Amino acid sequence: MIAIEKAKFLNFNPFCVENDIDIIIDKNIIIDKGKNIIKNYPGCEIIQKNKIVTTGIVCSHSHIYSALARGLDVKIKNSKDFVQILENLWWILDRALNKEMVEISAQVCAIEAILNGVTTIVDHHSSPNFIEGSLITIKNSFEKIGLRSILCYETTDRNGEEKTKKAIFENENFAKIIEKEKKDKGYTLTEASIGAHAPFTLSDNTLKELSKICEKTNRGIHIHVSEDRFDPVFNRYFYKDEPIKRLEKFNLLNEKSIIVHGVHIDLDEIEIINKNNAILIHNPRSNMNNSVGYNKNLRNLNLVAIGTDGINHDLIAELATAYYKNRDEKANLSMQDYLKMLDNGNIILKRYFGQNFGKIEKGYIADLVLWDYNYPTEILDSNIAVHFIFFFNSGFVNTVIIDGNIVLKDRKFNFDIDPIFENSRFQAKKLAENMKKMV
Repeated sequence: MIAIEKAKFLNFNPFCVENDIDIIIDKNIIIDKGKNIIKNYPGCEIIQKNKIVTTGIVCSHSHIYSALARGLDVKIKNSKDFVQILENLWWILDRALNKEMVEISAQVCAIEAILNGVTTIVDHHSSPNFIEGSLITIKNSFEKIGLRSILCYETTDRNGEEKTKKAIFENENFAKIIEKEKKDKGYTLTEASIGAHAPFTLSDNTLKELSKICEKTNRGIHIHVSEDRFDPVFNRYFYKDEPIKRLEKFNLLNEKSIIVHGVHIDLDEIEIINKNNAILIHNPRSNMNNSVGYNKNLRNLNLVAIGTDGINHDLIAELATAYYKNRDEKANLSMQDYLKMLDNGNIILKRYFGQNFGKIEKGYIADLVLWDYNYPTEILDSNIAVHFIFFFNSGFVNTVIIDGNIVLKDRKFNFDIDPIFENSRFQAKKLAENMKKMV
């Protein structure tokens, strides 16, 4: 049993500041909170005092397979549009990955996520020459570091029929592994969704097979949709329909569906997403980096969460960028709207794990972040979003608790991270060598 003493709690749902509050955590659950209550729990270990505390941050869409791509020493062709970026970089990189590279990528991303106050990564993975066993590899790497996650493998037709079948099997098999773990242990730190690349690389037959797996496993699709104009144009030309309408046709939209980007979805598609209670993931920095555009209709969506698309796992930077881009585009969403989007990642967790996330209350899962923020003006219910967007940064993260376990304290892990990063640099060189043979 552990305790946090005299904390300032910042709640996002609803916005509320609570001062000088103690919190008691037993196993992975918050069992009590209130003023001066630690005396009621003799023998309880006080791990921190006088910190700002929030619920853990959820990165609602990422790609850990991109971890080794930073400053990549590979000369690739110039890309004139988004599809060429995929063809000339990412669809070469993912084919160059092997098990060791995937493993170290996951460990590096888990460490960096936790340092940024991220307690869960919702990942979308691709490694076409290492499909079978890739998700359990990521799971083991994440859990070794202590990170919560929802994992899937990217199904696509672009690598041929055999690899499409392997991708579908990997998703289904991993979901079965998770179900067995929950049955055996009564609990899991990792969940499974069903991964798919994007409608423009998926035939009707493949969407039909994915739909069967979603129904069979009681999971949702995790898919990019209309990230770039090419996706809707391609679907209208070859399938005579919009991307979201194709997904609806195959019963791929429900409350567990994770729809990513949606930069070029129209109002009719937004209505379909809302009707099916699906959630859209906004990745503003990636969208800006790839010059794919901006959707001014985000305000019409019932549920939006925030991801990074693998750029890194600094969700505070992503949050600020989302708000500033909204201002630049005159899209008229408030700071509070964007902080709610960040908090909405907890809705995904509740839908997949079936437990209570996202509040510092009795009975909720203890995924928490403790911050060192020496606020120059008082934090009030009315200005939490102002402080978070304009003044917080991920360097303020001091301690991170995931599932009741202290995974970071005083900004230090309880293991040596240097060998992991040394191995990462070694694997990055091997990745570059593999890619040079392909370009």
